[in-house]
Amino acid sequence: MRARTVSLPLNDHVTQESGSLQGTISMVPGHHSTETTTVAPDIHKIPTGQNLWQSSHAPYLVGVFCAIFIIFIIIVCYCCYRAWRSKHLRDEEKRRIALFPSIKPETREGSQIQPEGSYIQYASIGRTQPITIQTREPGLQERRSSSTSLTLEISGPSDTVRWVASPPKESSVEEYLESAGNRLTRKQLRNALKNTRALHEEFWAIPMNHPETIEVPGSTAKNRYRTILPNPSTRVVLPLIPGDSLSDYINANRIRGYDPEKFDFIACQGPMTHTIADFWRLVWHSNSPIIVMVTKLKERNRSKCEMYWPQRQGFYGEIEVTVEDIIKQDDYILRIFAVKYLEESRQVLHYWYTSWPDNKPPENPNTLLNMIKDVEISRKDTSLTDGPVIVHCSAGLGRTGCYIAISIGMRQLDEEHMTDILGIVCQIRQDRGGLVQTNEQYEFIHQALCLHEKSLPETPT
Repeated sequence: MRARTVSLPLNDHVTQESGSLQGTISMVPGHHSTETTTVAPDIHKIPTGQNLWQSSHAPYLVGVFCAIFIIFIIIVCYCCYRAWRSKHLRDEEKRRIALFPSIKPETREGSQIQPEGSYIQYASIGRTQPITIQTREPGLQERRSSSTSLTLEISGPSDTVRWVASPPKESSVEEYLESAGNRLTRKQLRNALKNTRALHEEFWAIPMNHPETIEVPGSTAKNRYRTILPNPSTRVVLPLIPGDSLSDYINANRIRGYDPEKFDFIACQGPMTHTIADFWRLVWHSNSPIIVMVTKLKERNRSKCEMYWPQRQGFYGEIEVTVEDIIKQDDYILRIFAVKYLEESRQVLHYWYTSWPDNKPPENPNTLLNMIKDVEISRKDTSLTDGPVIVHCSAGLGRTGCYIAISIGMRQLDEEHMTDILGIVCQIRQDRGGLVQTNEQYEFIHQALCLHEKSLPETPT
């Protein structure tokens, strides 16, 4: 007998080919019925036409997309930072090489350097015709040394001649600093700023005169900057404290002023946390009546100087300091201290110029000139001690050198109606190497003295 086979679908929505749910019942007469059922895993499918953002996977997709976007932004920012940091480091390295060259200037004995046939034209100072300067094109080492002399061919009326002292061809650094000079009348000083290139060339010809070795072993910890050391010949030596072999050391030098036979200033670095007591010992034992501070405590998130005075009263070693009065002026603050050591008490004035950014000139030089005039008036006060004025910035070179040079130049203009800025910078660098660090600062000294010159009465010709 022919067998009958009946197939019944168990699910109308699923076909045999789809494999979702399959059921077959085979019925054969005389035999037991057999049911074969195959069930596939249950998978939830998204109905056709349903929006992706309405599905249960949408939040995860959004999260992944946001994470990728944030990572991309972080990578871009990091790359920009690396590029900026690399440029900043290159600029710092160039500035370090310019200010503190590792190559020692070469000075040779017995070999003269003769000028060659190249000529450089410079704009005149105080005349209508240019000055022709015959010189060899200098390299870095020759600019820093003093082995090149200048030959000036000057034409024009004799009363407008610019006086320049040219050091000997074989002069050493010390001989150059002692003999170089450029005396300017008031008119020539005003005209000098019309040719800043000549000023910059004049500045870079001055030897830095940095000391090469540490004179006091173990004193490195008391230096704010590793490469900035006091020159041995004018280094300030403090009284030695028994049991402390470094108690006589401080990074400071005595600096000559308008009178080349008298040390009117002390240039020093900004005090550090562990040298504040040394600084007040410097104030006391040098009989200093005035402290001039030309730096901020922090600049560009870097510590430039510690706050070495108290809010009201404080002790620094055996020295007691009390703030008696605070007077605020335009761009500077005057504090009056009472400084006591053992049974003796003195009054010390503290001038803090707060508007002089690092490696830039002040925005308003007139306020700096006013402070310098105020300091010079205070120096004549007989109630104060007759000692040198202590001047410091952070390293005790750039702004410190500018302040001292401007102060001496103002005195020259007042007394002689002329100034010799080149000679001033050479003189103070003999006492502390590197004073006035950049050509921009050298130019600023001319600008400040021009402003002071304009405030003076006209002199009869």
